[in-house]
Amino acid sequence: MQRKRTVKVFRTERTGVSNGLWSFVVWVLVLLTGGFARAQTVQQSFDLKAGWNAVYLEIDAEPSVLDDVLAGLAVNSVWVRDDGGNGERNSDCAEESGDAACLASTETGWHVWFPMDAPQHVIRSLRDLSGGRVYLIEMAEPAPLSVSGRPNVTVTRWRKGFDLGGFHVVSRAENAPTFATYLGASSVHQDADIFEVDADGALSRVSDPGATQITPGRGYWVSTARNAVYDGPVRIDSRSLRGAEFRPGTAEHFIEIENLNGALNTVTLTNTATLAPEGASAQRDSGETKLKWYDFGDGASAQWHALDSVNVELKSRGTSGAKRTIRLGVDRTEASQGGLEADGQDSYEGLLRVTDESGYRRWIPVASRGGGQGGLWVGDVTVNQVRSLTSGDAAPTPTASDFVFRIIIHRGASEYVLLREAVLVYREVEQDHVLVTPSCFDLLEGSGPSPRVSSANFAFDGDIEMTGDFATQLEASIATAATDSLNPFLHPFNPIHAEGFATTRNISLRFDPDGGGDPEWGVTRLAGTYEEILLGLHRSQIEARGRFDLRRVSSIGTLCGP
Repeated sequence: MQRKRTVKVFRTERTGVSNGLWSFVVWVLVLLTGGFARAQTVQQSFDLKAGWNAVYLEIDAEPSVLDDVLAGLAVNSVWVRDDGGNGERNSDCAEESGDAACLASTETGWHVWFPMDAPQHVIRSLRDLSGGRVYLIEMAEPAPLSVSGRPNVTVTRWRKGFDLGGFHVVSRAENAPTFATYLGASSVHQDADIFEVDADGALSRVSDPGATQITPGRGYWVSTARNAVYDGPVRIDSRSLRGAEFRPGTAEHFIEIENLNGALNTVTLTNTATLAPEGASAQRDSGETKLKWYDFGDGASAQWHALDSVNVELKSRGTSGAKRTIRLGVDRTEASQGGLEADGQDSYEGLLRVTDESGYRRWIPVASRGGGQGGLWVGDVTVNQVRSLTSGDAAPTPTASDFVFRIIIHRGASEYVLLREAVLVYREVEQDHVLVTPSCFDLLEGSGPSPRVSSANFAFDGDIEMTGDFATQLEASIATAATDSLNPFLHPFNPIHAEGFATTRNISLRFDPDGGGDPEWGVTRLAGTYEEILLGLHRSQIEARGRFDLRRVSSIGTLCGP
């Protein structure tokens, strides 16, 4: 059973991170790019009648070659306007190609496809199906047609005069909006003349747009006052229409939606359990993406919720509440048990369906990739408790002030390393980035300016291996000899400090089991309890305790190059 929540107030807020850490995060951006294999699939089905059919395709067909899509069907011809329904010329040919048929169709404003056994096939200039366009299909006999593919990401562009276009409406015809409802917010379609294409090729006027419902998947001739962009009564930001992609290191996505109608409207976002529209069979070749949405609530009540279906109330156009920003996150921990493995590359894909009260509908592709936890993690430790050496207290007690220092940890394929410093170096010859530590500073020779992060709180050469894991606890022991040049008590110009004290710092990081539902948890952020025992400065051990907060700033899984 799906949960539904109604959201009345949304605010855009982000968690704060120290300036020092974010200055280092800058150089991770180039490392977290990379493409997704897009396999979100929607299926459109059409009952083609004998004669002419105006078909509005909302998906980018896969496969897209018309010879394959129409194989076995009695099709006489297929026609499409050369502007692609987007107000611009979108020819499949170039002038220098010398393809006379293609060039001729471009001049007339149409591309055409004929079957290979038709004598006119020599002049066909249409080869592939693409979304966001209306196709005129002439059938010799009726037949069903099903096309699968990823939702098309373009917005609908109308051009002055009569334009051949389609509408984004729900699949069930009985729930589709009327023409007047759908076009009511469009200034270029007031009192528009609308025509359907009959089977004989003639045009029939829609006599009552206020009472006639739009047929899903059908194209219409619509009069337009001037060139304009109008995609329906709800506007979705173009970045989200291209897809909500949660790459490694990216845990959130912000969707902007706006009500263009002059009345209250409720928009529903649904994370579909299947990768197909209503009534169609699911087609999936990857795991399902688990989404969350953030309810800012009232102060302490702010929290993340699993997104099954959520209603967003939008006020009338032009008011302050007509536009909202929805904060989404992805839950990789529920998507797959192995989704947080260091070398995990599992991908999870799905669709977010956006509908409104009238029957408008658009699909937003959603994709996430595990990417693992491998890479460089940098954060702050805040020590705020120390066990008194004089009071006899058995446990650390609160301090008068906090002591904050930086900690750097690298997670490899199976090992964890505590670092004193790290430098990101770009290698010209190999054309890649490497993380350089004191163990391989020779790699810095000949390199240009390189971002660097360091911690003044730790004094050791090389790297310190840690035991444990991010799931529970990490431990490390840092021993400093009395004569070590890095011993803070050794001073070459002071005879009292001719020799320091041999010390051992045993540190432990105990990780919180979860982040309170934060989708960044385990992906770009980890936190927990810090404990340290210092030996060698006093006859009794010195105990300190506090909190730590780590952020992943690089996904490079190895140190000192591959």
